[in-house]
Amino acid sequence: MGLDFVTSDSITFCDIGCGSGAIGISFAIELLAKSINFEGYLSDLSESALEVAKKNSDILLNPIHQNCFTNKIQNSQLKIINSDLFKNYPSKKKFNIIFANLPYIPSDRVPVLANSVKNYEPISALDGGKDGLRIISKLLVESKQRLELNGVVILEVDDSHTDTSKFENEWIIEVRKDQNQNTRFWILKLKNE
Repeated sequence: MGLDFVTSDSITFCDIGCGSGAIGISFAIELLAKSINFEGYLSDLSESALEVAKKNSDILLNPIHQNCFTNKIQNSQLKIINSDLFKNYPSKKKFNIIFANLPYIPSDRVPVLANSVKNYEPISALDGGKDGLRIISKLLVESKQRLELNGVVILEVDDSHTDTSKFENEWIIEVRKDQNQNTRFWILKLKNE
């Protein structure tokens, strides 16, 4: 993902439902490579996922292993916390970018997922309720109080999530496809900004 929407030399972001930290850590690496200072949060409910995210962060963001980051990481911070959405975040903290890869598979599709998915992920990381949007809906309600002006929410969604009308009263939503032309991402901005 490019940084075309980053217009500042300092940014705050969070990766909710971070799992191994792939999204948040990759974004932090890209920010560091562009000399953009940041404050980032990686959060998940799973303690074991957070342990993996911490190990990945320690390895991938360590200046000893990444010479290009020397002296850049000192002005940036990445925090890893256990949290149910924003529950354990600092109460007044706002973000330029909120990434979230939450459970989004509709419940009736979970049993028919490929074994390469359902055999290696806990069901709690996959099942997003009847329409797959149960937790995403809750996140979007909470995100309204957590976005900086002109901030964005970037979600991974199920390929069945092509109808965004449920959220269009409050959000401007851009639907993006993956390399296989399947609906895979929503980029949201609050209306009336």
